[in-house]
Amino acid sequence: MSANKSEGKTNEKPKFSKEKLHKNGYIFRYLIPYRVQFILGLLVLSAGSILFLVIMKLPGEVFNILDRNPTYPMNLNQLFLSILLLLAFQSILSYFRIRLFAIVSEKSMASLRKDLFKNMVSLPIPWIEDQRVGELTSRITNDVTQIQGALATTVAEFLRQIIILVGGIIFIVFAMPRLALIMLGTFPLVVFAAMYFGKHIRKFTKERQDELAQTNVVVEETMQNIRTVKAFTNEWFELGRYASHLNKVVAMALKAATMRGLFASFIVFVMFGALFFIMWQAALMVENGSMVKGDLVNFIIFTGIIGGAIASLGTFYTELITALGAGERIVDILQMPGERNIDSPKPISKRFQGKLILIKCFLLIPVVLRN
Repeated sequence: MSANKSEGKTNEKPKFSKEKLHKNGYIFRYLIPYRVQFILGLLVLSAGSILFLVIMKLPGEVFNILDRNPTYPMNLNQLFLSILLLLAFQSILSYFRIRLFAIVSEKSMASLRKDLFKNMVSLPIPWIEDQRVGELTSRITNDVTQIQGALATTVAEFLRQIIILVGGIIFIVFAMPRLALIMLGTFPLVVFAAMYFGKHIRKFTKERQDELAQTNVVVEETMQNIRTVKAFTNEWFELGRYASHLNKVVAMALKAATMRGLFASFIVFVMFGALFFIMWQAALMVENGSMVKGDLVNFIIFTGIIGGAIASLGTFYTELITALGAGERIVDILQMPGERNIDSPKPISKRFQGKLILIKCFLLIPVVLRN
């Protein structure tokens, strides 16, 4: 019975919806005590992303200086010193960004784990017996870990790539509008391909995770009841169950790898083909004298940055959707009404303990007198 219920739950497809986002809003309350660190982390993240774009604009200036047509009043030594100072500041910002998001994720998820375990042990025994121990353990370990990873890394990197993407597009549109139109013309193809392939990759990845969770359930159930398994010589049966789920894990992983391979092939052909076409057009502009060499270098750098940001957003989006699904399962348990409040257990009072001791003493008096 419980096995069927569990299998039905694991076959659900991960989708983004307002209901799922609203349900995960329950988890965001664990961030409230650390909102100052979270806001500071976002500010440091934004500053670091903008500074990264500024740094990437400077390498092209080397060629402008060599051609004696500098954009800024600097020589080569001053330019490289400026780059070095900016990189030092960028490294400081990166340290504080990682540190602040780690504080938020570690402390908030520790509170979430505590509340989740507290609610689990307070739930009715019939409900607990109807669940698989491996799945309950997975909720408090794997699911919370997914949310923690999203808070510590995925959310920050997702926002960082968006800032870099928008900033990079703004730069090339204003600096080189002709080449920007050619480059932006390839974006719709990449976006639609990312949506199509990403949908199937998420599906197969989710199914692989579910089947992998089932292998953990089989191992835990077998080890917990090993005496019963051996008494009925059911080792072959448990091995068959484990192998069956493991074969499904491999099948789902290979399907996901196939979709990732097709997507990578598409990106290589379309993105890099478009990149070399744009470089050809830019080289013609340099040859005609309508563009300086430094601007060509900057355009190539920012085109690569924009392409990398687009590719990264698909991966981070998938991880965020997975974290939302994990959060939804956690909230389901957190919102279940428990049997009683276990926040402040009432200890046995000393007065009551004293009465028990007196009663025992009175009961022992006849025995002492008899002896």
